[in-house]
Amino acid sequence: MWLVCFLCRDFLFKRSQLFPEPVQKKCLSILAHMRESAHEYLLRNVHALLKPQYKKLGTKEWLYTTQFNELLCCIERQIQNIEGLPEICHQGLVGQFHVDVAAEYVKRLLKAQVKLNDKEEQDRAYTVVTNNTESLHNLMSKMGSKEDWLKEVLTMIAEVLKLQDLPAIQIHMAELGNRFPDLSTRHVSALLKLKATVSKKDRKLVKQTLSEVLTGGRFGDAPPFFSKVKVY
Repeated sequence: MWLVCFLCRDFLFKRSQLFPEPVQKKCLSILAHMRESAHEYLLRNVHALLKPQYKKLGTKEWLYTTQFNELLCCIERQIQNIEGLPEICHQGLVGQFHVDVAAEYVKRLLKAQVKLNDKEEQDRAYTVVTNNTESLHNLMSKMGSKEDWLKEVLTMIAEVLKLQDLPAIQIHMAELGNRFPDLSTRHVSALLKLKATVSKKDRKLVKQTLSEVLTGGRFGDAPPFFSKVKVY
């Protein structure tokens, strides 16, 4: 199915003059949906196998051990198991896998299973997330992913953990919301709740800042990310 999707998409772009714009957009939307369905189907079992490792993310074990390396080893083995596809199909599948893992990482982090009580713990969490981001990026790039933008979003999330001054947090969250406009106040609240030094009043002020930015409507061109991260 993948190869058919890519060939049809390539044909639509190369012969765009043959199709009215609404027809072209509709066809591209259908092809994208078909491709995403195929990715979801093939990766479902992979994510199920990784679930025990996912559950350790955002915990004290994750914060104080090298547990993330175990997840990376499992990811590498799973990618090796899906080799043999045409290169363009393999690249698309690995790219989607990269997005899924990054979203799962942030989802687990926002569950706040570990509380960062002081600057020392917050700095440690910043270092851990930064190192995890670099390691994940390096592995996925080596395996064929082109989703380099994921490094940016995870790095920006890590920065929030390190910042101490409220105005600095507000500015940074505004930048994050401008870059990734599917960021919601729920995500902001969950992220700031990790930091015991940020009061409920301060969280409210940061959320107000984000709401003002999102109302302004000047956004970056990054793909959707936070809409994949469910916060309850």
